[in-house]
Amino acid sequence: MRPLGLALLGLVACEAPEPREGIAIGNGPGASLLRGIPAQSLQITYTAFHYRVDVLYLEDCDGQESVGPSTGTLDLVGEDPVPIPAGTWCTLGFSPSEPVELRGEVNGGGSFVYTADHYRLMLYGEIDIPSLDPLDPTMPTGNLVLEAGTPEFIPQAILDLSPGEELSLGTDCDQDPTCSAIREAISFQSALYIDTDGNGRLSDPERNAGDTARGEDRGD
Repeated sequence: MRPLGLALLGLVACEAPEPREGIAIGNGPGASLLRGIPAQSLQITYTAFHYRVDVLYLEDCDGQESVGPSTGTLDLVGEDPVPIPAGTWCTLGFSPSEPVELRGEVNGGGSFVYTADHYRLMLYGEIDIPSLDPLDPTMPTGNLVLEAGTPEFIPQAILDLSPGEELSLGTDCDQDPTCSAIREAISFQSALYIDTDGNGRLSDPERNAGDTARGEDRGD
């Protein structure tokens, strides 16, 4: 693993940080594109992952921070990835504009849909987003993939679904341990990988190179 001690902080009802001068949020040339996928599972085929980003949080390693609107979606399709401006950031975060959705089908069993409110998702550590020349095909993409959760992070309760059974989660995660486990995994156990070929997926070489960041609950 690269020495980037990142942590994911989400689902904390606190105020958004006040911006300081010094960082401009925008989609300038060479910005990296961030896509999202659920972590691998041998027992589940994921059919949808949807995390619509409304606000982007940035903080450089000198403590200068900025908050601004952003567009893009962390999802399986990847047609509308989240642009991340070039720079070296020690904090990178997202606030969703709608509930986070995850759908899947249990191999040989039923299906489920998880639709739950998330407050925000924060990444801490030194994240280097290079300025790239989009006309130079010899340059690496600089793009990133956020893998939600960890391999096999879905609770056993979902894996026990009978064929044809449909499970809906997300009405009250605070009272439902299965729903809460999914929410916690996405918020605090996700990992960030470098997408060297820019296809929005993780190949074996990219995965074997190791993640650049892995989440842990740092609290508020």
